[in-house]
Amino acid sequence: MARLVRGLGLPALTGYTCRPGNQDPETGKPEVMKRLTVVLILVLLPALAGAGELFPGYIETGGYGSISAQGTQLGRSDTGFFLGGGGGLLINDNITIGVHANLLINDIEYNTLADEDRFIEYTMVNLRLGYIFWPQAMVHASLTADGGLGWIKLRNPNKALDEVDPDSDTVFQAQPMLHVILNLTGNLRLSVGGGYRWVSGINTEDISDQDAEGAVGEIAISFGAF
Repeated sequence: MARLVRGLGLPALTGYTCRPGNQDPETGKPEVMKRLTVVLILVLLPALAGAGELFPGYIETGGYGSISAQGTQLGRSDTGFFLGGGGGLLINDNITIGVHANLLINDIEYNTLADEDRFIEYTMVNLRLGYIFWPQAMVHASLTADGGLGWIKLRNPNKALDEVDPDSDTVFQAQPMLHVILNLTGNLRLSVGGGYRWVSGINTEDISDQDAEGAVGEIAISFGAF
């Protein structure tokens, strides 16, 4: 594993401990979730490689829908709560291709460079690709990779809703996650997962990409033809 990490040019993880001092020197945010995401993907790659053919001689399709709640690092060390949902295609019980949307539901106060109070608004729409390991087991796992567009802005509470706020932008976000899934019934699943969200493209005077990045936790209920 160490050779693979060095070969990929990734930072060494030996001796790394999770404590407040391990922070990105530019953003001041903990690096541990970025490193854990890399480790989780590397650990599960052998399981994916041994799972059999990606597309065997037959193809079975089904569908799924889900509702979810996410908690995530947002702003300057605040916690944002998103509600969302989505759905898509299930192929051979293992591969998922879907679209998911999430909306920030709580007020995240943000103080601008001009010392004015604003509130962050953030909406995401992502394509989600996933692989489910051992789907027939009562407890199993999955890896997902979300990527898509987001709309983020700093809302001025003193402005009318229809006024244009200059502190707004369209961004791209990428979010890999690892999930633990419990089969409740043949058509209902509960999942708990965690990962990290990277953001690129914010170009406003006050808010930056780093303000929208952070660790993510998710709980979801999925239903469909599994």
